[in-house]
Formats: sequence, structure tokens, C-alpha cells
Amino acid sequence: MYIAPHSGWDPAAEALLQACVARKPDLVIVDGMTGAMSIMGKVPESNSDFSHFELEFLRPLMAQGAALLCIDHTPKGSETPTIFGAQHKKAATTGAAYSFTEPRIWLVS
Repeated sequence: MYIAPHSGWDPAAEALLQACVARKPDLVIVDGMTGAMSIMGKVPESNSDFSHFELEFLRPLMAQGAALLCIDHTPKGSETPTIFGAQHKKAATTGAAYSFTEPRIWLVS
């Protein structure tokens, strides 16, 4: 199942999330944490907004046993491999966090 709301987080997008949760996926990939948070009206740099995003979006998926792969792109032109935005994004990681750069791979957990 692929969810990509284009007009903001509305009842139809919420229904899609609930349908995804009901299917009990093994793996959920969130490609673009900034985009996902923005669609839900959250500010990616806000720790408070990330906490709400985690509770409203990520935790329902994890509660069904899904492994989450969350992709968070670093700012363009960044010289250092850092997690963009809220520190809570890194703090919420319960597995491993990796940063990929050319030509090196950095482990940032």
C-alpha cells in the first residue's frame, strides 16, 4: 500500500493510514520525514511537533508490529551528516540510524 496525500492531512488521508494500520504491515517506509510532518501541519524543527507526529502517525504503525524505515534527508549543501530538524527525531530512534554520503557511509546512532 502506498500513501501519498497531496493536499494535506485530511479525513481521506487519515482513512488511508487507518487502512494501512489494519493490514498490519511488516515494514513501513516513510520517505521524507519533513514532507510527512509538513502534510500533517507539523514543523520539522519543532520537538513538540515531532512528538505529536510520532504519537499520531508513527506509533500506531509500530503498535501493529511494523518495522519503520524513516528517511530524513539532510539539507542540500550540508558538509556534515546530521539529522535535520528536531532533536527528538534522533531520540525516538529505537534501532539504528545511518547517514549515507558520497563516498562514505556514517553510522550516527
